[in-house]
Amino acid sequence: MRFTAGALVLALLALAAPAYGAGASDEPFAITIELEQAFSPNGDGVQDLVVLNPTINLGLGRVLKSVLVEIYSAFSLHVGTIVWQLAAEQPAARGPIGDLLGIGEEPSVSIPDNLTWDGTYLGSVLAADGESVPDGPYIVQFVVTDDLGRTARTAPITLFVDRVAPELDGVTSDRTVFSPNGDGVGDTVTFTATGSVESRWEARIESDAGELLVSSLVEDARPVPFVWDGRDSAGGLVDDGSYRFVLIGSDPAGNATTSDPLTIVLSSAGGDVALSPAFSAFSPNGDGVNDLVEIGVEVSNASEVVGWRFAVREAASVDS
Repeated sequence: MRFTAGALVLALLALAAPAYGAGASDEPFAITIELEQAFSPNGDGVQDLVVLNPTINLGLGRVLKSVLVEIYSAFSLHVGTIVWQLAAEQPAARGPIGDLLGIGEEPSVSIPDNLTWDGTYLGSVLAADGESVPDGPYIVQFVVTDDLGRTARTAPITLFVDRVAPELDGVTSDRTVFSPNGDGVGDTVTFTATGSVESRWEARIESDAGELLVSSLVEDARPVPFVWDGRDSAGGLVDDGSYRFVLIGSDPAGNATTSDPLTIVLSSAGGDVALSPAFSAFSPNGDGVNDLVEIGVEVSNASEVVGWRFAVREAASVDS
């Protein structure tokens, strides 16, 4: 039996067509993406980029025809204006016969494994490519199309560019030496600081070598006073010596501020005081003779004294 070319094509098409399109349009087609809430493209190596890797459910046998990634300004002045965009179309076709009969591998658009945005303009009317965008809110959205002509898009996601580090005006303590010996005098030291509301403030007590001994964390707040009783995270009293207090603030974009170390001396040993009056009796009667008595004071560990009090009592009230 003889076939013309046209008859051959029709016969092949009749055999191939049912397998080519059966049930494909009923399969799900969706795209989702999860992003960091904020990032800080300031070149410090911490969250300088935001990763734009979506998850795409194409369905069995389907391929991507096009991908469009757009980042819009959410500023009131330029709201909805594109600041960065990337588009890709199907690179090639299989040819008329290949498309008609489903012969050969269907060309597909590929999305880079590590697609990122570095906080610069690309394809925008607002500024030249490569210039840095200002701090503030932006909207990210993916739009993809498959070989059946179906379109899927992500919900608009708000992303913040934030290069501003947490504010910390200073750290102080109520004493430089304390003695956690349970006598009720100077048993604790309190550190205070003034700073901005941030997602995280960590107060740290460290050894002189930088080893962390104990810490305290507050979230979504300004710095709060930190009281240290001379104990480590396990509840044990640390040895006498010098220690340092450090306060670290951080935000969701990866910006951080660290205070200068504040040194505190822990001395649990009590000091001895010796008084030596110049003479054992005097006569404060205004006659100019022995109206005053000079009392010498000798103190051990004098460099660790942070305050003093002198009192004169009647002999009957002196503690035995």
